[in-house]
Amino acid sequence: MGNVITLSRQFGTLGRPLAKELADRLGFKFLDPEIIERAAEKMGMDVEELRAYDNQMVIKNHLDGSKYIAMASPLGFGDTAKQAKLYKVETEIIIEEAEKNDCVIVGRAADYLFSKMGKEDIFRVHVTAPYEHRYEQCITALNLTRVEAAEHIKIIDKARAKFYKSITGEDFNSPKYRDLILNMEYIDFEDAVDVVEILAQKRFSLS
Repeated sequence: MGNVITLSRQFGTLGRPLAKELADRLGFKFLDPEIIERAAEKMGMDVEELRAYDNQMVIKNHLDGSKYIAMASPLGFGDTAKQAKLYKVETEIIIEEAEKNDCVIVGRAADYLFSKMGKEDIFRVHVTAPYEHRYEQCITALNLTRVEAAEHIKIIDKARAKFYKSITGEDFNSPKYRDLILNMEYIDFEDAVDVVEILAQKRFSLS
């Protein structure tokens, strides 16, 4: 199995760009958008149909059209059987990739998944920040209006917390399955990437 970095994040912390930059620096495969595409293929569904399902919670909460829709709920809303099937398929994809490649995996309770598998070559990162910092980041970095920023944080935080709790039984900000928790209020973006990169290199004995 390859080396795996998992990264969970609160909305507005810029955790996903951090994960992408980290993957680029380390030469690891970045796993996030392609997971849903491969899940659609495995489930015999049109990728846009599955994306629409994946996005239903935000659509239901009046954020239709937002480019951050997909961050709301990895498993969509309402259809429990489809949620269970989608999570099973996405888990299979994540494990398959980790068997072949060094990976940075965003979200999907991957920290818990690999912890329960007993995987040793893993570095689990959680990115957080106080509400006010994330609110300002939504406006300055994500170009949301003040109303949109407040709505996105409220809805996406709630959805991610519910998803993580349902899978792990833990609070979304719990340190239980995390090796490093970054508070982005006091860390510059590039410095944060530097910190994770250095610790990952040490964790995996990379040159």
